[in-house]
Amino acid sequence: MTLEEAGKFKNDSDYPKVQEFLSNATAREIQQFIHKYVTPQHNDQFFNLARVALDVRLSEDSDLIADKLSKQTDRLVRYTIGLYVFTVALAFFAVIQILIMIVDYCSKNH
Repeated sequence: MTLEEAGKFKNDSDYPKVQEFLSNATAREIQQFIHKYVTPQHNDQFFNLARVALDVRLSEDSDLIADKLSKQTDRLVRYTIGLYVFTVALAFFAVIQILIMIVDYCSKNH
């Protein structure tokens, strides 16, 4: 059902149809439905239903975004640990290289 089709429903008997639309709609569609077709003075039942649906949709969307952010944070932590290990390995090889250069220099001068 589209936003325009849901906006045509005005009677209490249409409540299940509007409820079905709101349960499948995005947050933006629910907000447009509230602003275009529902006013608190004329249709209190649909207004409350739409507000609750919008709150639920925003909550669900926030939960999904929080999960994605948590996964990305975990990935960044793993990359940081990997970078730290790589840096320590490079420092170790640099010290070995310096020691080899010192031994080579000392052996040529004596």
